[in-house]
Amino acid sequence: MLENDQQKKYDIPVSFRYDPFFKNRETFLDYSCLNISETIDHEPFYYDMLVLQSQQEKPWESPNKYVPLLFEKWKQRVPEINNAFAKRKINAETNELMIHCISLFIISLYWSNNSSVKSLNIEDANILKNKIKPINVEERLLFIIKNYTKFHSFSQLKQLFIEHEKAFYKKAAIDKLKNR
Repeated sequence: MLENDQQKKYDIPVSFRYDPFFKNRETFLDYSCLNISETIDHEPFYYDMLVLQSQQEKPWESPNKYVPLLFEKWKQRVPEINNAFAKRKINAETNELMIHCISLFIISLYWSNNSSVKSLNIEDANILKNKIKPINVEERLLFIIKNYTKFHSFSQLKQLFIEHEKAFYKKAAIDKLKNR
């Protein structure tokens, strides 16, 4: 059923139409037949864009269930990107993978704070309002997005994921202790 002409399409919200995420597309496909893990593989911002169109599923309301999935998806992709940079074989596929991983980070940043992504314009996205976040995340993320084809951006993204994952699990542990 995936990616055929019969599949329902939605308009990509204007607030998501930022490079490099949605350069040449104005629509996204309906992946409601897939589980969340498969959907994120096809369209990382699927749920965030759907909520702007009054759809129901909201994974950010269960961050302890879904954010670890995002961290795992990131870890699965690291060796492939690492290998491409090590062999200096950066191509369109590697660039797409980097964009996907940046998307995973942005989603994890919002979902861990019980919020959906409302915009991909990082300068206007109110990232600083998030309680769980790495230090200087906005500036670092802007650098990564502008230079996603460079090894230094990949290194910075790895560091952001490490810091964010630690902060996420620290908050989860504190919340667990409070609820005893």
